[in-house]
Amino acid sequence: MSAVTIAGRLLAGGGRRSALDLGLSAAGVAVSVAITLLVLGGLHGLDARNTRTDWRSPLVSEPGSVRDPVALQQLTYERLGETTITVVRLAPLGDGAPLPPGVDRLPADGEVLASPSLQALLDGPGGDLLLPRLGDRVVGAVAADGVAHADEAFAVVGDTSLTPTPASEIPPYDHRVAGPFAPSPVVEVGGWQGAGGGDQADLYTQLFGFAGVLLVAPSILLLGAAARFTAARRAVRLAGLRLAGASPSQITRIAALESLAGAVAGVVLGIALAWAGRLVVAGIPLAGGPFGYGELAVPWSQIGLVAVVALVVAVIASLAGLRAVRVSPLGVVRPSGDRRPSLWRVVALGVVLTLFGAAGVVVGRGGEAVLLMVALALVIGSISVVGPWFTWLVGWATARTSRRPTTLLAARGMTSDPIGAFRPATPLVFTAFVGGFLLVVTGTTSLFTAADSSEATLVVPPGPAVADVRQVLDEAGVTADVAADDARARDVALAGEGGVQVFDPSQVDVEVRVDVRYPAQVEVARTALDPLVHPEVPRTAADAASAEVTVLEDIGRGGWGVVGRALVQAAAATGVGAAASVLERGQTLAALRLAGMEPRRMLAVRVVHAGLPVGVIAGISTALGAGAAAIVVVSSGPTGITAELGSVLGPPAIVVGAVAAAVLGAALSWPVLRDVTARPLADA
Repeated sequence: MSAVTIAGRLLAGGGRRSALDLGLSAAGVAVSVAITLLVLGGLHGLDARNTRTDWRSPLVSEPGSVRDPVALQQLTYERLGETTITVVRLAPLGDGAPLPPGVDRLPADGEVLASPSLQALLDGPGGDLLLPRLGDRVVGAVAADGVAHADEAFAVVGDTSLTPTPASEIPPYDHRVAGPFAPSPVVEVGGWQGAGGGDQADLYTQLFGFAGVLLVAPSILLLGAAARFTAARRAVRLAGLRLAGASPSQITRIAALESLAGAVAGVVLGIALAWAGRLVVAGIPLAGGPFGYGELAVPWSQIGLVAVVALVVAVIASLAGLRAVRVSPLGVVRPSGDRRPSLWRVVALGVVLTLFGAAGVVVGRGGEAVLLMVALALVIGSISVVGPWFTWLVGWATARTSRRPTTLLAARGMTSDPIGAFRPATPLVFTAFVGGFLLVVTGTTSLFTAADSSEATLVVPPGPAVADVRQVLDEAGVTADVAADDARARDVALAGEGGVQVFDPSQVDVEVRVDVRYPAQVEVARTALDPLVHPEVPRTAADAASAEVTVLEDIGRGGWGVVGRALVQAAAATGVGAAASVLERGQTLAALRLAGMEPRRMLAVRVVHAGLPVGVIAGISTALGAGAAAIVVVSSGPTGITAELGSVLGPPAIVVGAVAAAVLGAALSWPVLRDVTARPLADA
């Protein structure tokens, strides 16, 4: 009889217990696959945005290049209320120039092509004040493939007044380094291949990469744990086949096929969950707007790769739990001796943390951020290595200090099988790490703080004289106090005296400060000042901080999203692990029931068995996550970390939440426990 036939009959004839085993394994695999695909979908969404928008920041058409210049191009910005408008200004150099993405014609001088979101702004309050800063008239629309997202205010404007910026005046760095509203140089372009999304696009990609590591690395480990959840019961069945004459190779094939069946079901369910989850992820705004549902689609090639990896990991993890059966049919019941994990597990954690710190130093000095992501994944993996050692330590300490039967039995379970005791708690410990990491990241603020959006003080870029600014405001009927503000020159001079000079103070022009008496006149003042400062923008402190505020809001929102996904993952895995743990210890629980122990006392033991190690290890994991985040933050650049009330109360709340989830998971295993103990001779 072939291994396929035997495996099929074992699955078909196993009854409720076999179906439950299969379902538990499939659930663990499904959660892992769904989380992985959603993370990949987010990365594809960011890449799709960058692909649509990277042409906006112009690349100089080099002399002698194959493609002749087709247009003059400049990237500028405008501001209306709390909305930033991105503007690409074009001056075609002859006929036959190719069309940029999202437009069906090149605008003539003064013509504006507006995105739907920008058109809504122009049709709303203040739109009549914004249009003169853009052009003369709106003549068309920018389609979806020309905007970053549905909420982006974007315009393509024809501007024949553009003249090329001399090569000696083009800075060697991205123009956006100079500030969120700094215009790009005017350059001759040979097509619509731009310089990319700039530092902010790179920042979002890196942040999403870190979030992916925080979610995918635990998912891979959980995937393997899910396959091992039911290994003990499967070992008993396969041991019977070994006694009946099956060879080790046959046992390996049968076990692999059984594991494969559950894993295949889990992969299919995980793909379905990922498709449904895209609806939720698509509604979360990032970098100013939401993703489209189609942007989050993962190519079938990558879905297939994730599926293959999931199946391979599940099968390997399952076979690893059946080593004793393959060696000897009695290995499944042979005493295992001292189960205390080696101290080398703690040493491994120390080595990994040292490597992570070194990676932070390297990245802080200009190294690739992917190095820090890999090191972070190693830290997460090391938690599963050191967790059983701490579980054994908690059990040992509890056995030495407790005199109650419930805690003594729980401590005995932790010391006799620390790996098995830690396994159901693994996702909660990972969640504690993620929470500690995000507490520091979301508690980190830029040294630049957000200003009140209702502020009516405009800073006019250097250039215009105070008298000219006062004159145009008077002509526009704007009541304002106008004065020179030499703070910028003074700050630069002080920086130079401190040895950190970036600019020559003698080359710093004086800005003009305009205190508008009535906030409702801010937009009127902007429009009046536009001829004096174009293509720059008079801005308030809130305007200048808008990009930083958006990033910080996205980090906070993304942090909650990561924690939410991690909690879903942990809740599912803890429930699966608790139920599978009852099935794995079915014979022991049945023996205790025959000896007179009440099922509710067994449940109390399981609650203590689950909650004690999670409480200790979750605290350690939260501290590790916070330390890892501190290294990432410091290596990312100069920042300040605020000790807000939420940051202070966060770590205890994470630990309490992890313990509560562990206790709840153990309590939810009551139906399975009651079923096992109701028929104590069923597994005899």
